[in-house]
Amino acid sequence: MTITNIYGDSEFLIKRRLNLEVDSLLEKKVSSYESYDEFINSYWTDNTSVCVIHIDDGNVVEMSLLRRYKASFLVSKKEISGGSDRSVQIIAPKPYESEKIIKFIIDEGNLLSVDLSCVAMQIYMNVGDQLEKLHSEIKKISDLFSGKRPTFSDVSGILSFSRSFDPQKIIESIVTKKVSMATHIYNVMQDANDETGWIAVTLQSFIIKSMQYEACGFKNDAFAKASGLHPFVIEKQWSLYKGYITGAKGKLSNFFDSLIEVDILHKSGNEYSKVLLEKIIIDMCSC
Repeated sequence: MTITNIYGDSEFLIKRRLNLEVDSLLEKKVSSYESYDEFINSYWTDNTSVCVIHIDDGNVVEMSLLRRYKASFLVSKKEISGGSDRSVQIIAPKPYESEKIIKFIIDEGNLLSVDLSCVAMQIYMNVGDQLEKLHSEIKKISDLFSGKRPTFSDVSGILSFSRSFDPQKIIESIVTKKVSMATHIYNVMQDANDETGWIAVTLQSFIIKSMQYEACGFKNDAFAKASGLHPFVIEKQWSLYKGYITGAKGKLSNFFDSLIEVDILHKSGNEYSKVLLEKIIIDMCSC
């Protein structure tokens, strides 16, 4: 008899890990309950050997009720404490960081017998980073190109182009020094509309706040007062930028001056503004 708590924010990863755990059991008599109350109401008539219960925050689970099953799985957003019960196994599927999404796409393709090594970046750029959506699109590609290595021209007609880009995605690529991703996002945005002004002003704002953050000694409370940003945003986003800002010290003001030049050229209708803006993005990635 085992009790396992699988928890996390990604329903896709939880579902996949749960399926893996259940499939590893010899007996497949499984009952699944959408809530703990539903489980309690059905408990006395349930004769299955494997039990899956979805637990809401705040539920107090009576572990002794789970002893009758060969295996019990508690699915939740947060970890459920087993209290004094040390037999509860804890599994927290690790979410994919943005830089590992490409690997996820390639690995998912391999699982479905299709080589996506030539199109993984394009799939990510056009579909996004929601794993369930990516899985759906990869499944669609594998149905048509099983055992093959499709090119982007092969798959572009069947992809659901659900991703919309904004300059923040360029900033995220800059601070992680992913020049190919930054320029790809830039070109996708510019192909749809002339977004030179929007991108330039967003980068200017990023540079101003970066210099403020550095001037505050990277102290979140001081930066929150100086910038007007919510402390949660600083903790979750800007704290990840410290390394980049430190490495770019002395160069940010030069980038800011160049972005002013972009703005002037753009407002005068000079197409060179787009070329210069892309060059600045590439240089910012190289800090």
